[in-house]
Amino acid sequence: MDLRDVMLEAQAEVQAVMREVVADLMEPQILAQLRQMWAGLPDELKEQFMTAKPDEYEGLMNMLENGGK
Repeated sequence: MDLRDVMLEAQAEVQAVMREVVADLMEPQILAQLRQMWAGLPDELKEQFMTAKPDEYEGLMNMLENGGK
């Protein structure tokens, strides 16, 4: 294995860790925006989503209630 390969592999690992850290830092802000958006939707759209995509609706409700965990 060549030094360049090792450096590229290390760089890829650092980038993956940075993406994860940024995602973890942004999650509370994204959830807050999602909660705001959901609260502002008309009830008929919420009902339509719940009826058309029950699994996704359940996942969204769990995410909103449990803070993405």
